[in-house]
Amino acid sequence: MDKFLSIPNKTEFFSEIIINKSRFLGFAKHVETQTEAEDFLDNLKKKYPDSTHICYAYKLTNSAKMSDDGEPSGTAGRPILSVIEQKNLCNIIVAVVRYFGGIKLGTGGLMRAYVNVAVDVLDKTKIVSWEKCVQVSIR
Repeated sequence: MDKFLSIPNKTEFFSEIIINKSRFLGFAKHVETQTEAEDFLDNLKKKYPDSTHICYAYKLTNSAKMSDDGEPSGTAGRPILSVIEQKNLCNIIVAVVRYFGGIKLGTGGLMRAYVNVAVDVLDKTKIVSWEKCVQVSIR
């Protein structure tokens, strides 16, 4: 059995940061599949339809995906994924909902903002060790 780090199942974690009048809402959730991650994102889009951006990154045991959702390339999804990887987490999605506040942050400011929100929401979680199990049936 392989062990990996993640966050508790069936619990959603939340964080909010205001930076230069822009409101950033951070979310973290344990996910097992790409479908679960996409369902979580669909729910965020329905809950926050008036948001400017919903950027995210998720990492599963065998894949990873990220999105800048209209932010300048490399300023949101990649920084969020780097936080996930630095904490050695797996089977997790971190999404950040942004409401633009009228002040441009620049590429460096955006990257720092998305990193800060990802770190903040993950600091509010409990990191747990999971075991990857495989069920086999032999006849």
